Amino acid sequence: MSLSANVNEKASFGAFMAVYRSRFFRYVYYFLNSEFFRNTFSNDDSKQINQLTTIDFPYVQTKKQTYSHAIFKLKGKETFKSAKFKEFYAEQKHWLAPYAVYLVLRDKYETSDINCWDKYQNFRIEWIEEFDNPQHESYEKLQYTYFMQYHLYTQLKEVSDYANSKGV
Repeated sequence: MSLSANVNEKASFGAFMAVYRSRFFRYVYYFLNSEFFRNTFSNDDSKQINQLTTIDFPYVQTKKQTYSHAIFKLKGKETFKSAKFKEFYAEQKHWLAPYAVYLVLRDKYETSDINCWDKYQNFRIEWIEEFDNPQHESYEKLQYTYFMQYHLYTQLKEVSDYANSKGV
């Protein structure tokens, strides 16, 4: 049985409801009612997710990726211009940029085994600058990783700060 069975909505929410009930409500409400969202996610997708009795991880992961890429397309440039993102990137670049390059190479070679990555087997710091260039074929993938990690960080920080304020 779906957790969203009593919601008069054509899209499945699942754990997304935690965000829906947060201070991001207005943005989420706007986005879920947008034509862009409706065109990106079909009713058949929602019905299939809601009918699952066990987790079909690859299917759900594919849908989550579709959704997060849609949000990236809509909000990425705005996010990268924000002072908070710039501060996050400056503080986290030491691990974030190499991690983003790693993900690009893992996907390119379809394996996490770096021994199969041809000339990229031994990491070089120069690759960050090479990949993080608007002219590079993997630039958008790097930017997507920065975007996702920033939002994951801010959401986790908000939850952590709340828990700490309650003595947890």
